[in-house]
Parts: sequence; structure tokens; C-alpha cells
Amino acid sequence: MNTPISMLTRSVVFLGALLLTSHFISETAHAAAESNCIVTNTNYSTGTNPTAKLMYLVCSSGSVYASYATGGGTGCTMDIDTIKIWTSISLAARTGGRPLVVWYNTVTCGGAPTRIISALEMKD
Repeated sequence: MNTPISMLTRSVVFLGALLLTSHFISETAHAAAESNCIVTNTNYSTGTNPTAKLMYLVCSSGSVYASYATGGGTGCTMDIDTIKIWTSISLAARTGGRPLVVWYNTVTCGGAPTRIISALEMKD
């Protein structure tokens, strides 16, 4: 029977399920971060794949991050202007001795799990 109370109950249950689902889906989209990256190396090269062009960023912790301009595959590439900006930020941090916060997502690029840069932040 479709009484106003039963329709209201179904609507509340549906809304609750929708909100709960959206909460868990949004949680998986957050990037991980290294909050005190002292840059020891940054470069733009082909890496081990001659068809790929990518920026590498290496921290004193030993962590290696990348951002592909070409050849990285789905979820691995970034536009070249952003890579140029990130290269500038990482070089400024290296020469100025300032730490970076590196936001990244771990994605399979070229058959291997790779920490793909999603944002850089220079710290004081």
C-alpha cells in the first residue's frame, strides 16, 4: 500500500543510502601527500620508454614522483604547461633549500605503479 508514511519512509531510506554511498565514493578521490619533500633531483626526460616524455621529482626520503606529458597512459598524463610550472617550483625549492608538499595519486603507468603528481606546494 502506498500511504504517505510508507512513501516517506522509502524516500528517507533511499536518501540515506545515497548519502552514505556518496561519502565513500568521495573519500577514494583524495590524493596522498608527502609533506616534507627536500628535492634532490628533478628532470624532464624520456625515462625508460623512448615514446614517453615525463618530469621526475626525487625527494631526499627516496620517494620518486612523476608526471607524464606523453606516453604515460590513462590517468598518468598532464598538460605540458602544468609540467613546466611544476618543474619551476621544484627547481626553486631545490636551489632555495625549501621543502615541498607533494600531492600524488598512485596509478599504473607503463605497467608499473607510479606516484603521479597532482599538486605541488612550496612550504615556508
